[in-house]
Amino acid sequence: MGCCLYALHSSFAAALLFRVLFCGLLFLCANVLKKLLAKLFSSHFYKATHYDKMQDALRKEFFIVALSQPREDREEDDPMKHKPSTLTELRTKSFAAGGALVRHPSFRV
Repeated sequence: MGCCLYALHSSFAAALLFRVLFCGLLFLCANVLKKLLAKLFSSHFYKATHYDKMQDALRKEFFIVALSQPREDREEDDPMKHKPSTLTELRTKSFAAGGALVRHPSFRV
């Protein structure tokens, strides 16, 4: 009788130990899975945020570089400063403006 009682207790203890170890294994697997999913989602979020910040920084740098360049002289495009020097240039500007050929003080033949 004592032998059967010992076997009953040892099988109960083994089953209990097996259940405790299995629950611990399940807990560890769930914890690892939770951490992996959290890292995956957070890296996607941080990556998207990082790319948005990089795009804003590049846009700002482009504007700074563009605004720091010296402006080109555009005197030849200014109609008030430019005086035609040849007859064909005078005719072209005069007819393009819709006016007739007028003698300009700086006109050279």
